[in-house]
Order: sequence, then structure tokens, then C-alpha cells
Amino acid sequence: MAPTRFPIQVILKIMKTLLTLFLLSFSVTIYALVSFPFTGKVTQHFNDSVSIEI
Repeated sequence: MAPTRFPIQVILKIMKTLLTLFLLSFSVTIYALVSFPFTGKVTQHFNDSVSIEI
């Protein structure tokens, strides 16, 4: 019984790890897509204000 149950647990663990990595990369991609325009505007504003101050 143990030899047959062990590979299944390993496969489930690998699948869970892959699923977690996929969800992480997916959420990071969504966050980057959502926050990139805002970050770009903030960076542009910061660069403009710095160049104006200098």
C-alpha cells in the first residue's frame, strides 16, 4: 500500500506546487498590468518635478 500511495502524494505535491507558482505568476502579471500605468504616471511626475527643481 505504501509504495502505491507515495507516488500519488508526490504527484499531488508537485501539482500543488505548480498550481501555486501559476497562481503567483498570474496574480503578479495582473498586478503589473493594473499598476503599470499608475506607476508610469508617478515616475513621469517624479521625473518632471525633479527636473523642475534642478
